[in-house]
Amino acid sequence: MTNQPLEESSLALPRRRYQQPELRVVAFKMAGQEYVVDVAQVQEIIRPTALLRVAGMPEQVEGLVKRRGRIVPIVDLRKRLHLPVGEPTPESCILISPLSIGPVGFLVDSASELMWVKTNTFEVPSSLLARADQGYVQGVAHLGERVLVMLDLEHLLSPTEQHLLVMGEERLDG
Repeated sequence: MTNQPLEESSLALPRRRYQQPELRVVAFKMAGQEYVVDVAQVQEIIRPTALLRVAGMPEQVEGLVKRRGRIVPIVDLRKRLHLPVGEPTPESCILISPLSIGPVGFLVDSASELMWVKTNTFEVPSSLLARADQGYVQGVAHLGERVLVMLDLEHLLSPTEQHLLVMGEERLDG
């Protein structure tokens, strides 16, 4: 069973419908905002280590690491989401995601928890968030005082960015 959302069309309070009533997510923070991703999109969470810098990579790519015998590009999620950029802190971590192009790491401020969220709490993003270049925002959930923005890591990088990541890995391997 996949965790792919099914969009529900309604003018009142649009919500995303999922195939299951609850979704297990990894919650993390960036620039004071809470985000979540489906736990199936996170292979592991690691601490930042010395990153190898490679010329010609997209601006948001911090570098590459070797992990489990594979070259993994590390994307600064703050840069990719156009948030204010800050120096990594002791709480900073990297979410390694098994994308279709191979593993990609996403540098975040902190990973806060693994939690279950009722899928009917996710509202479809407004047209401002759902622009073509931001199809990676899957929904927004309000849990009391908390506002969680659901991201789809598979769609976070454009095809051009994905190609540049693969090319950077090949340059390092070759």
